[in-house]
Amino acid sequence: MIHYTVSVGDDDTRAVFLGDAEAGHQRFRLTYTQIAPGRVTLNFEMAPPDQPDQFRRLIEGKLHRSEGTN
Repeated sequence: MIHYTVSVGDDDTRAVFLGDAEAGHQRFRLTYTQIAPGRVTLNFEMAPPDQPDQFRRLIEGKLHRSEGTN
């Protein structure tokens, strides 16, 4: 189970899910950033157990809302 803290940017265009740093465990960070209505970028990063603040990107992409969805 990943315990995390969620923070939202001042302009509500970014949400960051930051995993708690736990000794001996990898740490994860998932970031969504709105780039246009219905469009966001996604970044999923991981930090090694011995460097919990040294994140390396594992996945990045752009997502968009499909027609006909809410």
